[in-house]
Amino acid sequence: MLKDRSIPLTRLVLVFVLSTILAVSPAAITAQSPASPPELAALRPGEGLTLFPRIPVNIVFVGFEPGPAPWEIDPASFGQILPATSVPFVYGDPFFQKDMAQYLGYPMLYQYDYDLVFADQAFEDAFFAFLADASVPAELSLAQELYNEQQARSLTVTDNHWIDAMAVERWLARNTGPLLGVDTTEYTLFLINWAYRDDFRHHVYVRTDIVSPDTDLNPCLVDVRCRFVAWGGSAELGLSDSHRIWFLDLSAGPDTFSAGWNVDDMEVPEPRLATQRNGIMDYRIPPIWEYGNISGYRPFPSVTYDLALVTRLVAINLLFTNDPLYPAGPPAREYLPDEIEIDINVFQFDPDTDAETTLDPDFVVSQLQALQPYNTFTWERGFHEPSRRLRDVFATYLDSFYDPTIRSSYGYRDPRSPFVGATPDLVTYFENHKQQYLEGEPAYELPVFTFALPDPAPEQPYPYIGFAPALSADWVVQHFASNFTYPHLQEITGRGQTWIVTHEVGHHLGLSHPHDGIDAEWGFLYTADDMFYFAWLGGQTNSVMSYFSLHDVEFSRFDLDNMNRWMTWEHLAFANHLAGRILASPRASQVYDLLVQADQNAGLALAGFYTMAYEESAQYAGDASRALQEAAERINVVVDPGASPGVWGTRGMGRSPFLRQFANDLRDTPASLDLDQLPPARDLEELLMSPE
Repeated sequence: MLKDRSIPLTRLVLVFVLSTILAVSPAAITAQSPASPPELAALRPGEGLTLFPRIPVNIVFVGFEPGPAPWEIDPASFGQILPATSVPFVYGDPFFQKDMAQYLGYPMLYQYDYDLVFADQAFEDAFFAFLADASVPAELSLAQELYNEQQARSLTVTDNHWIDAMAVERWLARNTGPLLGVDTTEYTLFLINWAYRDDFRHHVYVRTDIVSPDTDLNPCLVDVRCRFVAWGGSAELGLSDSHRIWFLDLSAGPDTFSAGWNVDDMEVPEPRLATQRNGIMDYRIPPIWEYGNISGYRPFPSVTYDLALVTRLVAINLLFTNDPLYPAGPPAREYLPDEIEIDINVFQFDPDTDAETTLDPDFVVSQLQALQPYNTFTWERGFHEPSRRLRDVFATYLDSFYDPTIRSSYGYRDPRSPFVGATPDLVTYFENHKQQYLEGEPAYELPVFTFALPDPAPEQPYPYIGFAPALSADWVVQHFASNFTYPHLQEITGRGQTWIVTHEVGHHLGLSHPHDGIDAEWGFLYTADDMFYFAWLGGQTNSVMSYFSLHDVEFSRFDLDNMNRWMTWEHLAFANHLAGRILASPRASQVYDLLVQADQNAGLALAGFYTMAYEESAQYAGDASRALQEAAERINVVVDPGASPGVWGTRGMGRSPFLRQFANDLRDTPASLDLDQLPPARDLEELLMSPE
């Protein structure tokens, strides 16, 4: 249901108030006896940590009218589908795979506050006039041509225009506040319909400004599929504030990526699996003019229902508050690492394939530095002649995708693998040979294995261009990042390896795809397939974690927010643990000054966290944990080995019977879901707070 928003306080005032409440005066501490521990306001020594952020979500309808017609919006029905709360699961962690009943990801209860707004006539006139001015005549896109071949279509697209997606996002950021009173520094979804106005033009969105750091080409122009209907999430818009915008235009396209062009067929060819079909309907979102059409592969009776699903299962779950694939704080000895080295190992299977100038490690590191500015990233690279054993393992890996009778090189198939074929063989090979590639310095080495390959045979293309598995916990929880490069890949994508390596390392550090995730209240995992095919819309975002060619090689504003929320928890929870260990030491009085310093930083971290100043929050939380690391080292406090950061922080949170049942329900998720019979929402607050 929709909730009334409480009276807002300015971010600055709230930070000041929370900081004043949580901070402890150093003078007051000095006045105490050295043997008397300080009174800590923000830290909870030895205790767990649960956070309760309120997440404002603005939903702005532009060109839609309220009403019961198939192409109109019923606000009450729309609101009933939206989630009230969510909890982020770490769903790629091996502990999640092996023992879900003892596992819940980061214990944060997201509580959503919604504001549904129908744009007024003045805003719509200004916005659609901007679209008309920004549109450039263009040939029909591939998806529009395919749409025109559909038997059940409602019209024929005869003309087309390109509109630059970044220009639209920037216009919305600049004008929505002044014209509509909606704050786009909060999460803001624009649902757009231009189709029923006299000034409407058929159009698609493109990126005219991308330049690959490897090829100097615009990948969006190289890839003819790169004509899209949704966009947003840019970390930098050249404006003074950070804006959190994503828009979906149902009057654009249709597009190739989410297959909105296909209104005839129950199933469409899977983007990742050639032409495999499984008998389950691919639920897709058609153009706005199809609503009311009952002749397609499914009836299109309600844009309200479809847009509510997209809002919940794409915008909210996969973008605004996505779930981490792996823990955001990778384990390294005792402490969360401050320095992370990207250790690139190139295996030159083909001497003529360029694996050096098609990868810019400095560029990769610059993007990782933006993702985790509180850490220091470095890189090194080595070139290797692949051994005969590695060549055999790779050949088995490749052949097993096309011949299921081929056995693993190691005589088994790891049932935990999220990949098909003999992919675990590559993991096993590098696990067995890890000492050849890891040097032990700095505190955390992140191995990247690059396969420089010849072009594949047409009948046997390479199945992946990269993956980041998590199949072992004795090396690192996130195992390694891997990518494959070959000359033809650059020709068809306009990119080299830089975006692939950045993408896979992003996984290693915790980020998911913008088309994969979990719905915590409804209790299922999903990806862009079958009944959730429309989740491919999430990939139409300015994130290197997308599969598509429309993004810059950078992490989105949503990626940055999610990472900073998780890392705030990682550092504060670890700080609580360290504070408990330190205060149990007979030498604790020697480091009371550092305890006070950590407590003040923890207070500032919480203040930033609850006012959406997420980067500052993560910075202060890191300062708090680092102060306590220094304190522990100064008085020789040994950190509990069972509390290894990045693992301890995301285990053991599912001890209540409610959480055990929740996790077991997730494990039993059916292959498909009847979205017309939505499951009841779960009380996630009760799940988090229930005692053993």
